[in-house]
This record gives sequence, C-alpha cells and structure tokens, in this order.
Amino acid sequence: MYRISEYVHHDFYHIEKQLGVSLYLVLLCALCVSVVNKLKTTYIFVNSMRNLKVVCLLFVLLTSIGVKAQFISAEIGIDGLTCSACTRSAEMSIRKLPFVADVKMNIENTNGIITFKADTTIDMRKIAQAVVDAGFSVRYLTAIYKLSGALNIEENYCMNVYSFYYQLTNITPQKLKNNITLKFIGKEFLPIKEMKKWKDKLKPQCKDPENNFFVTL
Repeated sequence: MYRISEYVHHDFYHIEKQLGVSLYLVLLCALCVSVVNKLKTTYIFVNSMRNLKVVCLLFVLLTSIGVKAQFISAEIGIDGLTCSACTRSAEMSIRKLPFVADVKMNIENTNGIITFKADTTIDMRKIAQAVVDAGFSVRYLTAIYKLSGALNIEENYCMNVYSFYYQLTNITPQKLKNNITLKFIGKEFLPIKEMKKWKDKLKPQCKDPENNFFVTL
C-alpha cells in the first residue's frame, strides 16, 4: 500500500497545480478504482471488508492532499490613484490575472479589495507587477489566509501553499485559527523608506528562496 500511495502522490502533485483541486480529485478517484481492480486481478487484493476499509482510508488520505488552506482575498494600497480613470486602469490590470475573481477599487482610500478564485495558485508578485504595469506603485499588500485547522507558529515559520513558501517574520510564538491577515514584506510591496526598516531582518529560511515570501501578522 505504501508504494501505491507514493506512486499516486508523485504523479499527481504537478497535475494538481495545473488543473486545480476539483479535477485532481476526479482523476485521483479514477486512479484509485483502477488500482483496486488491478489488485483484484493479480490476487494481491483479498476481497474482504477489512481490506476494503484499508483502500477507502487510502483514498481519503490521498484526497485530503488536495484540500488545502488557501488565500481568499487581498487588500492592496496603491499610490497615484488621483482620478476615476486611474482607478479603472489599475483595476483592469489586476483583473487580467488568471487567479483573480473580482476587484473592487476605492478611490477615496486609494486601495482595492481583490477576491481570488478558489483552488488556484496565487502569485502576489504578479499582483504588485500588475499595479506597476498600470503606471502606479504599491503602498502595501495584505491578504486573508484561510486555515484548514489550528496552526502553531514561531519566528521564521514557513507555510507551503501550492508552489510558494510564506515565511513568518517579526512574530511571537502563538496558535492561529480560522482566517488570518498576513502583511507582505518586500520591495514589491512596500515603499522604499519602509522597506529599509525590514531589510536586515529578512533572511530566507524556507526550502525555495526564489519562491519565498516574507509575511508578518
């Protein structure tokens, strides 16, 4: 059973990121049925309720891989929004991103609320770049992260969501529950003056520095 689980996880890890969790679960279900049938024909599988329970537990375990915590929305402060046309330009640039479901801009507060599509990879740097491409600069970026359960964190704790790592910095050890708001730290997300305060504190600790984001609570 272990080798089967290892095989399934390896082959479907990248498919999950490309096709999304819903289609991933359908494909995983079909593979599970195929594996069971193959075991039956080779007499490795004993047709009993006990082994059936084992297969069912294996399926539940594998499908739980796709049920992940995720970002559900973000708030972005934008400098340079002085007119309705400016606001519309920034909004349309952000809307073009494939993981964005909706954008609501506020010209008075010069910010916007971004709602993300479910079960998709969210790239915060692309949001910041979309603002720059529209001719403006990012003042701040915060995002609401929906937890799948309680999470104990400490300084430099690394959260892995799809292809990215999120390193928690300047925090105290604590237990997080439900939805949490993360503030992104980096030259793409902060004015130069504020970024200077953080520069010496940011030391990558996660597995993939190129896909590492610094965040704080």
